[in-house]
Amino acid sequence: MLSIGLTVAVSCQEEEPEIVPTMDSEISLDTASIVVPASAGTYSISYRISSPAMGGDVEAICPDSWVNSFSYDAENDSTGVISFNVNENTGEDRTASVSVIYSNATQAATFTVEQANPYKVFASELNNTSWEATFCRFHRDSTIFNEVNPENQSELWYIKITAGEYADQYALDWNMANPDNLITAEDALSFEFTESVEFTTFFHVRFYDGWVEVSDGMTTPAGGAELTRVYGEYKYDEDTGILEVHDVGNTLYEREVVYKIRREGDHITFRCTYMWWPDYMADYFDDNDRFGFVLPNYDGSRCFMPYGYLSYELIPWEDDELMQ
Repeated sequence: MLSIGLTVAVSCQEEEPEIVPTMDSEISLDTASIVVPASAGTYSISYRISSPAMGGDVEAICPDSWVNSFSYDAENDSTGVISFNVNENTGEDRTASVSVIYSNATQAATFTVEQANPYKVFASELNNTSWEATFCRFHRDSTIFNEVNPENQSELWYIKITAGEYADQYALDWNMANPDNLITAEDALSFEFTESVEFTTFFHVRFYDGWVEVSDGMTTPAGGAELTRVYGEYKYDEDTGILEVHDVGNTLYEREVVYKIRREGDHITFRCTYMWWPDYMADYFDDNDRFGFVLPNYDGSRCFMPYGYLSYELIPWEDDELMQ
């Protein structure tokens, strides 16, 4: 009988043990909320992992598509940074929740992204800043032109017309005198602050350490003047854009003044919605702000002081005085 021997090859190499997650790691974030403006941008948040596991992965998940494009930069096994994009917001305020998962942790860390509407101005954008006006816009019906004595412009007369009536007549007179350079009434419903060799007109708003100063004036080669209109401590509600000021800038009286602040594209609008006046001034202006400059009609035979709806368009201004 033929005997056949069978041999079984046995490998001496041991199989690598399977890595079983212990799930005893914890992931935490350096903040619970990130507040961003309406414009698109890239932001980041830092994370920290306690008891990190070898080969552990971090992943951020957001169900809202306007928070997207997550990327990860691990500084070491324990810390790192997550970057992400936020799309432009063209609607109301919105909030998204982001979950940050670590593969060896039983619980995710979460943070929220709060994005403002396109018109919101944050309190942090105002503190210790200076602004200058490029235009003051009038409203056809809500801006009133109070006539003043052309020979003595501090003398107010009880003759009032609307800004629309003023603009219509100004455009008519201009176009009759300048048939090759026509304007519309809309062109006369604003005042442009100018800077030239002959003169400069300005309107300034300064915020510093909880105080605000509103001033205007004019300079010429011979000199100039700046008049403080409002000066005092303020409270600002960035959700409503309401700025409340306790004005102590006048030596005769203190008063309350309220402004509305709103973002409009590349500038912010600054408009007084309430201003207390003593009785002798309230007879002329009620509880409205008045414009700091007297405006003539086309031929200069009549002069007016606007009050009521005055919307200043402000842009950042490098104020040497504030930076000192």
